[in-house]
Amino acid sequence: MSEKKFVDTWLSCEEYQWCLHCERVSLRSQWIDYKSCMYCGASCIDAWEWSLNQTFVVARKYPEIPVLGKKYPMCP
Repeated sequence: MSEKKFVDTWLSCEEYQWCLHCERVSLRSQWIDYKSCMYCGASCIDAWEWSLNQTFVVARKYPEIPVLGKKYPMCP
């Protein structure tokens, strides 16, 4: 299995992916193209679908549709 296929299989189907390491949002397609986070190089296992962060979105008033590349910290 190619790296791109592995990343495609591992990621959720959601368009916006949040990186656990750098806390930035990028598109699913960018994760597949780079085979990692384009900002910090984190592995695809560190990608969370943006909707999983609903707890953080509500608590921090993060937008429903995130700004690409913007840092959205998990903790204040």
